[in-house]
Amino acid sequence: MKKAVKYWCGFIVLLCLFTVFTAFLPGYSDNAGLKFPYKQAGLTSEQAAAHLLSRFTYGTTPGEVEEVAQIGPENGLLLN
Repeated sequence: MKKAVKYWCGFIVLLCLFTVFTAFLPGYSDNAGLKFPYKQAGLTSEQAAAHLLSRFTYGTTPGEVEEVAQIGPENGLLLN
């Protein structure tokens, strides 16, 4: 019984370490492959930014929609 517990604990630790280390590999931590279909839906960059901010925040502050629209809705997820 104790060997099984040690085995599973070790497996979980290795799985967690693998997950953490792969987050730092190129291509995993950035959003290079992330594409939003807002253009196919007929939205402008400003409309997409406003929708994104309304979904992920409790409301926008003045200038926030324009800032996200300027850098692109795909990159707007990286704002602090």
